[in-house]
This record gives sequence, C-alpha cells and structure tokens, in this order.
Amino acid sequence: MILNIGNRVRKRRIAKGWTMMDLAYEAEMDFRQIGRIERGEVNFTIGTLLKICKVFNIKLKDLVK
Repeated sequence: MILNIGNRVRKRRIAKGWTMMDLAYEAEMDFRQIGRIERGEVNFTIGTLLKICKVFNIKLKDLVK
C-alpha cells in the first residue's frame, strides 16, 4: 500500500513536469522526504498526504484508492 501511494505521488509529480525539489517546495516539505515517500521507504502521516493532495489539488481518496 505504501509503495502504491508513493508510485501515485511520483506519477502525478512527473505528469506536472516537476522535480522532487519542486514538489517539496510547493508542499513545504524536505525533498528527501518526497523521495522516501515515492520509494515507499517511510510510513507517512495523513497530514503529510494532505499537504501533497493540496498541492496536486486532489482529494485524499484519489491518492490512496
């Protein structure tokens, strides 16, 4: 599940033409954290996912489906 969410984050980021640094800046997060999320290396909080969803202008259910 964690890796699936990470893959969805990566796909959306790439679709926007953004680097991990771009997403990190927009979400006010460390870019290394974005990398760990995309690789499925960390358990993230709902708050972290909500920040990412806000940047992508999507609902949480669209990211965790």
